[in-house]
Amino acid sequence: MTLVLLRGGLVWRPRQPALEPADLLVRDGRIAQVAPRVDAPPQARVVDVTGQVVLPGLVEAHCHLDKTLYGGPWVPHSADDTLAGRIGNDLGRRAELGVPSVPRVRALLERMIAFGTAHVRTHTDIDPQVGLRGVEAVREAAAGLPIGVRQVAFPQHGVLTNPGTAELLEEALQNGVEAVGGIDPAGIDRDPVRHLDVVFGLAERYGAHLDIHLHDGGTLGGWELELIIERTRVLGLGGRVAVSHAYALGQLDDAAQGRLIDGLADAGVALVTAAVYSFPVPPVKRLRAAGVTLACGHDGIRDLWGGRTAAATCWSAPCISPTAAPSAETTTSSWLLRPPPRAAPACSASAPTAWPPATAPTWSWCRAGARRRPWSFTLRALWS
Repeated sequence: MTLVLLRGGLVWRPRQPALEPADLLVRDGRIAQVAPRVDAPPQARVVDVTGQVVLPGLVEAHCHLDKTLYGGPWVPHSADDTLAGRIGNDLGRRAELGVPSVPRVRALLERMIAFGTAHVRTHTDIDPQVGLRGVEAVREAAAGLPIGVRQVAFPQHGVLTNPGTAELLEEALQNGVEAVGGIDPAGIDRDPVRHLDVVFGLAERYGAHLDIHLHDGGTLGGWELELIIERTRVLGLGGRVAVSHAYALGQLDDAAQGRLIDGLADAGVALVTAAVYSFPVPPVKRLRAAGVTLACGHDGIRDLWGGRTAAATCWSAPCISPTAAPSAETTTSSWLLRPPPRAAPACSASAPTAWPPATAPTWSWCRAGARRRPWSFTLRALWS
C-alpha cells in the first residue's frame, strides 16, 4: 500500500469561496481523506505543503500542440490580423520551420506539466499536405509524460474547400484519434449544411466527440450555432459536441443570445473559449447560469498564429474552471471538462472535469500568490 499525506495546504473546493488549511491523504493513488487534521498512518510519506495551494490538476481544453515553435529559435510574427492571413501564413511556413516537431511539442507539454496542467485537448492539423504527421508527432511527444493528451482531428484549412481532407479525418479516427473537428462551415467551407453533414457523420459513425471552431460572427455565426444545436439534438449527440470560440455569442442582442444559450444547454453542446485577442467574448456568466458546460484554453502557444508563450493554464483556467466545477454526480454531458474514466473520489472535492465519467482528480499545488511561478509539485499517482 502506498500512502502520501499532504500536510497543511490551502485546499480549494468547489463552491467554497475561501481556501482553507487542511491535510489530504492519498491511499494507493486515490484521495482517501480531506480534513483539518489527518493523523499520518504508518509508512506514509508526509509532504509539507504549508502555505501552498492544493487544487485539482488543470485542464487545457483548447490548444494546438502540433503547431508550436516552443523550445526552438525565436521566429518573428509574420501573419496579419485576419483569419485568412493567419491560415495562409501557417500553411505557407510550417514546412520551412519544421512543423510539426516532436521535440518542440514535448518541450511545451513539459512546461504545461510544470505549471500543474494534468489534461490537454489539442486540435491537430489534418490536410493533404501534412497527412497524419501531426497526430503521430503529438503521440510520440506525449509518450511517457504524466499528462493526459487527447487529440481532435482538425481541418484547419477547410474540409470541402480542401479535397482529400474528409478522407484523412476518417483515417485519423480509424487510427484512434478521439475527436473530429470542424471550422467555420459557412465562412471557410461556404456550405454549412454539407460541412456539418461530413463532420457530424464522422462523429456518429465512429462514436467520436466533435469540436467545431466557429469564428464566424454576428447573425451568420448565430445561424451556424442553431444548425449545430439542431444536429446535436436530432442525432442524440448531447455531451459529445463542443463549439470553440463562438464569437457570435458576444455580438448578438440579448434575445438572440438567450435563445442560443438555452439551445446549447438543452442540446448538451459545450462551449470553449480561448485566447480572445480583440474578438468578442461569449457571455460566460450567462452561459454558466443556464447550465452550459464551459471550458477554456490558450489556443496557439508560440506558433505561426501568434507569439503567445505562456503555457500555464493556471493563470487562464480559473476564469471558468474553479467556479464551474461540477460535483461527482454531474452527468456525462460534462464530458469536455471531465478527467479520464476512473472511480469516484472518497472526498467531496471534485476536479474541473474533462471526459466522462466523474472521478478522483489529480491534485497539484503551488505557492499561494506567487504569480508566474512553476508548480512546486504535482501529484500524478492519482490516475494510477
